[in-house]
Amino acid sequence: MKTQKQCNKCLQMKDLSAFYRGNGKAGYRSPCKQCRKEREREYTRSHKEAISLKGKKYRQKHREECRRQKRRYHQSHPERQQCKDAVQWAKKTGILMVGSCADCGMPPEDIAIQAHHTDYEKPLDVVWLCASCHQARHISIEQSK
Repeated sequence: MKTQKQCNKCLQMKDLSAFYRGNGKAGYRSPCKQCRKEREREYTRSHKEAISLKGKKYRQKHREECRRQKRRYHQSHPERQQCKDAVQWAKKTGILMVGSCADCGMPPEDIAIQAHHTDYEKPLDVVWLCASCHQARHISIEQSK
């Protein structure tokens, strides 16, 4: 069984763990995870308005469902909402400045940067992460439990 595969974008040989699963004959997608993420970032950058409009239309069409879901989340995680509010206030008043993603180094001019809290008892102690790195961080935290 093969343990490595060549990426069709960067042409580097990489371990199979560097590729997403797929439906091809090898069972893995052709571009490596890193090349795929770069492509997705570029797509998001170049189609920002269309993506934003699509989300806005969905939220308008499903307004009540979105409100219920948001209310339910805030009721079950009040400490997270308090931290989010504190970070927004600190950003507005200049106490906190948004930095580049701590994991991939993406600057805030290129992509939305989010505040990750390692401890909700310290609302202004944050790590700045892009959305994909933030999601990956939470997945790794969940897997380590």
